[in-house]
Amino acid sequence: MLPPDSALAPWLARQRWFAGKHAPIARITPVATFGPARIVDVDGDRYLLTDLDDPAVRAAWWTLATSPQDPSEPAPASRLLGAEQSNSSLLFGESALLKVFRRLHPGENPDYEIPRALAALPVPFPNVPAALGRVVWNDCTLAVLHAFVPNLGDGWAYALAHALTGDELHLLGRRTRALHAALEAAFGAEATSADDLARWRTRTPGPHQALAPALAPLLGTGKIRIHGDFHLGQTLKTADDWMIIDFEGEPARPLLERRRRGSPLQDVAGMLRSFGYLAAVAQRAELEAPARAAFLAGYGPIAYPAALRFFEAEKAAYELAYERAHRPDWAHIPERALARLLA
Repeated sequence: MLPPDSALAPWLARQRWFAGKHAPIARITPVATFGPARIVDVDGDRYLLTDLDDPAVRAAWWTLATSPQDPSEPAPASRLLGAEQSNSSLLFGESALLKVFRRLHPGENPDYEIPRALAALPVPFPNVPAALGRVVWNDCTLAVLHAFVPNLGDGWAYALAHALTGDELHLLGRRTRALHAALEAAFGAEATSADDLARWRTRTPGPHQALAPALAPLLGTGKIRIHGDFHLGQTLKTADDWMIIDFEGEPARPLLERRRRGSPLQDVAGMLRSFGYLAAVAQRAELEAPARAAFLAGYGPIAYPAALRFFEAEKAAYELAYERAHRPDWAHIPERALARLLA
């Protein structure tokens, strides 16, 4: 249940998806009411507020995403999924998953754009759930409806429960290489420019910038649309395969940045960092090396390993800033990784 306006500021500060935890909230300004949601401005950023614990509100979101002109079709039974990150997810029946975005950005949302483009290829990429619909307000995507894929759990939970290190991660590496090939086919490739290298060197503050000379060989190589926030939690483990989900990119970055082409090594680095988290949370340091090896063997040859090391260190620096703001008890994980990568 949403709190009264007088209690909104402390309530917002407790939400995992609220990005303004680094400073006290100075001003909350109502912007609009749209269907079952309120849109407010919080110190210059726009957020969507909606009570997803209420079944009637969830049904209203279903109508907006599927048949806004014909609300007579009843919504399937629904439930709010427990994982609260930078968005909220609703499961409708066993067929569709609605992701409701909390921090709003004008422009095309890649979590709708990319699955649609991959599905439109002459040979559609099969390892991404279909995007079935969306809810838009004033050029901001409020929610995206995806096909629900029966699964054994998200990749993070599955890998943690099964201490993955071998064939299944080899398959994930193959699927990641195939994803990059499909993204190149769907959106095309462009040559990496000196401006790209300068942007990649400096977009995340931190000591990893000492490794930036390793990016020089990427000049002129292909840059493509990428996942942009790739880790085990952005996958689903099915009975015999992997599905790749959540293409919105790193939530702390502007939407324009998230839609830019990048190096496929950025996605590879994100997954390698996820194996570091896996080993740390499982308190089994011996898991990381074989997990990395299996994934990389499946992905195939890495032409620029020093550049990959830079992107790993950059990801660790990004993680460190995120953990300090949202999960201080986890900050030691990227801190140790950053120290190792810089050694």
